[in-house]
Amino acid sequence: MLFILSLVITFFSQAEMNSPEIYQQFETALRDPKGVIIEVHGVDVQNNLFVVAFRPTTLFEEVIISMVPDYNSANFKSILGQLQGLRRHDFIRIKGETSPLVTSYQNHFLVSELTVLKKFTTPYDTGETYIHTTKVKDVVKGVNTLTVKVHASLLGGNVFMVEYGDANIPVVVPNVDLTKDLYRGDKISMDFDVKNIPGAPVHLDLRAAAGSVRVLDRIADIDNKPITRCGELVLYPQSPMIKFNVFALKHDIGDNLYRQYTLINFNDMVLFQGIREKAQKAWDTNSSTAVVGRDYFVNPKVKVCATGTGNMTVPSQANPQILIDKLEDLTFSVTP
Repeated sequence: MLFILSLVITFFSQAEMNSPEIYQQFETALRDPKGVIIEVHGVDVQNNLFVVAFRPTTLFEEVIISMVPDYNSANFKSILGQLQGLRRHDFIRIKGETSPLVTSYQNHFLVSELTVLKKFTTPYDTGETYIHTTKVKDVVKGVNTLTVKVHASLLGGNVFMVEYGDANIPVVVPNVDLTKDLYRGDKISMDFDVKNIPGAPVHLDLRAAAGSVRVLDRIADIDNKPITRCGELVLYPQSPMIKFNVFALKHDIGDNLYRQYTLINFNDMVLFQGIREKAQKAWDTNSSTAVVGRDYFVNPKVKVCATGTGNMTVPSQANPQILIDKLEDLTFSVTP
């Protein structure tokens, strides 16, 4: 039981960890002449977005930080190329400084040196690199309202990011009353102005007026309720964040938005292992149609349906979960 909870808390139910104290520890570590070791959290070359995770001691202490190559560095082009070649879970050592041009709750820093220490690989790699298809600048061109999914709302709503398609979009928040109670995974409609910064990813300025954020589908409504969902089979391979392969289903919620529901059981290790083995068999049997996803692998030809109890307990929980009580409540079918 303790082992399962350790896995679940680490990967799926992380409490809010982006504290100012850990940001300060990062800035102190950044001044070390040797640089600081960090893990890559996400890379979107299409939208010029590079994000890392800093953990000073354990997986339960973390801040997420944005980075760009130092435009004053003679190594600018080389560093940009290195950043573009990174993938989630790579470990790198960087030197640099906090950006003097960005004053926000989400720290940004300029990279002047970068060394790759360990590339993340899995047995499922085929050499295919995931390329984001959503161009944020095109999505927001000429519009001031968009339906999106909340990717993160941290530090009381001050650090806010949303998803559209396969892109994450940073949002500047002037009024935290609009964002502080949102959960990761909420489907919302929001009013904004576009903030274009040369050399930086597109940011959105959330309008401060009351009513600028409208919740269309609150993910917390599934918590402790009976739930059935169907979608494409998703594999999160063993990584520094999870101890073994974990499976999910990718559920279409409309408006070019999706949720990944993790398939799990908290209380019965034997059943949880049976869930993973059943999903692994479906995956292995149809591996020829699997493709690389944004931060996972997905098989669009394998449809999985799961019935159980919904679980979404904290606002920053990585994925909603379906707690499956019987193995027969997990079914798979293959489309031609």
